[in-house]
Amino acid sequence: MLVGTVDFQDATSVTLDHGSGAVSHVSSTCASPTPRFEVRIAAEDAVLELDYMDHSLAGTVDGEPVEYDGDGEWYRREFEAFLRASATDHGERRTNDAESVDIRSDFDDAAATLDATLAAREAAETGEKVRTTVETAVDVSNAGTTL
Repeated sequence: MLVGTVDFQDATSVTLDHGSGAVSHVSSTCASPTPRFEVRIAAEDAVLELDYMDHSLAGTVDGEPVEYDGDGEWYRREFEAFLRASATDHGERRTNDAESVDIRSDFDDAAATLDATLAAREAAETGEKVRTTVETAVDVSNAGTTL
């Protein structure tokens, strides 16, 4: 569909093997005719779907229904938190008060995320399982891309 039009992957799929034994999977595409931004979580006692487009969270945790409808301001709050983190020394954690947004992911988290992203890219290019270099990060395997 996009072959010859763009010079980047139009879809990616990565399986992550975590040190705890958990396995997670991330898929993304820019080829969908309708915009979607969703996170689906399936765990032993939880099934959740976070829909960023509809600003909602729904599912069950420990057999109890979970339902939340947001105000649609998540991106603004996320961006403001990023700006505040950028203004501190390596995104040091701040307390949540009227003047600031709580920084929930510090510099080390960001480094681990970048490391996992680069490992996924390397796995996609080589077709091999790639171990991340950050101790708290995850192993990346089964990465694939489509053009």
